[in-house]
Amino acid sequence: MISAERLLRVVCIAVVALGLSSCALTIAAGTGVTIAVLAYKDKRSAGSMVDDTIIYSKITTTFMQKGFRDIFMKIRVLVIEGRVMLVGALKDERQIKDIVKTVWSVSGVKEVINELITKEVEDPQKRAAELYKFSKIKSILLLSRGISSSNYAADVEGDTAYIIGISENKAELDKVLNAISRVSGITKVVSHVVMKDDYRRSS
Repeated sequence: MISAERLLRVVCIAVVALGLSSCALTIAAGTGVTIAVLAYKDKRSAGSMVDDTIIYSKITTTFMQKGFRDIFMKIRVLVIEGRVMLVGALKDERQIKDIVKTVWSVSGVKEVINELITKEVEDPQKRAAELYKFSKIKSILLLSRGISSSNYAADVEGDTAYIIGISENKAELDKVLNAISRVSGITKVVSHVVMKDDYRRSS
């Protein structure tokens, strides 16, 4: 009987084979959890795309097995070439430590970027404002000339935008960061973008 992981790998390979290797494949659950699986044109292999999808699946499964469903619904997870960025707010540092430790335990994870913050009460109006700012950032990345939007994934917590991805060069990265910084309500941009020749991409 074929395993779930093997089935997922077969499906992902099929998607890549259909010519989606140069675009972003994004899977967003109703929980707000997001995976960004990128392909940097010919700079990234189809196997890397598949691996990121499997890493995300493993993270989700591990969290559910540990009973972290409610916590997981409050955060966003973005995976690019084994680099995992966590964005969101939890009620205490202990929960954050548990989340980070759990992600590190997943095979294939090369780096965990912890951008989780502590916050006592979830404010629905504030989250709605964050989602609006996120939609503006997404539109900018999609519509701006000279920016390959499929190479970036972003999220917003409060008035801070977080971005991860792969940039062609510093000029492109500067353009991306400047565009995001001009979004109304964004006062800080935190970048975890790497250059296409960054050593972490081959590690």
